Amino acid sequence: MINLKIQFLLASLVLVFTFIATNAQTPTTRRDSKAAEAELIDLDRRLQEAMVAGDVKLLEQHLGDDFVFTHGWFQGGQETKGDLLKKAKKEPPRFYIYRKVSSQVAEMHGDIALILGRVDVRRLPLAKNKETEQMCYALNYVHLYERRKGVWQFVSHRTAQMVEKSLPCPKAAV
Repeated sequence: MINLKIQFLLASLVLVFTFIATNAQTPTTRRDSKAAEAELIDLDRRLQEAMVAGDVKLLEQHLGDDFVFTHGWFQGGQETKGDLLKKAKKEPPRFYIYRKVSSQVAEMHGDIALILGRVDVRRLPLAKNKETEQMCYALNYVHLYERRKGVWQFVSHRTAQMVEKSLPCPKAAV
């Protein structure tokens, strides 16, 4: 009877220690996670700047083929990788004149990550007859990234909340 209790206790301890060992985050793992967070926050910023600068190479490298950009402020507001590349390839003035991110926070889940933040945008209007009038707005967003074959891919943009609705840009806006 005692022998059976000891075996049960030893087996239980082995299971507990195995669980702890496989689920414990070492300082190296936390450091790697912080490095990945910083890398993604920087990539998120650079991709917004690439839309303005027309850096198609960076966009093609990091936009997933299944990329979806879901707008929260107008009907039928979904765009694909092809739609964004088309805007980025346009000769200046491009559709996006200014896209500045701030307040970014990364949430890591292994090879999947969420970036939450704010983007202030200045863009050309949707209506073709108003080419000279620009629009400014700010929104909170959620970006989904997935590491595919060792490269972070931007998979989804979703507008979470409009902070400032579309309105003509003031003359002093950059």
